Amino acid sequence: MKKNTIEDYRDAAARFQQLSGYKDAAKLAAQCKEKATELAKELVYKSGCELMKKNTEKDYQAARNEFQNIPGYKDTADLIKE
Repeated sequence: MKKNTIEDYRDAAARFQQLSGYKDAAKLAAQCKEKATELAKELVYKSGCELMKKNTEKDYQAARNEFQNIPGYKDTADLIKE
């Protein structure tokens, strides 16, 4: 089974927006946008975690920069302090 990508959710949101006024299209568009945002944050988070595993000062700084792009997501506040 294929995993949906950020772009898949953005495309779906755009299609639902084209159906504005039809049943729950607006609600579904909002849900798709939210899911795309969540997936984007997760990719940034995973990237930061992978950088931290490299265990160098340069990579830690790069990881901090990644985490600062997603404030309030999971444990990023704690990871930024490390």
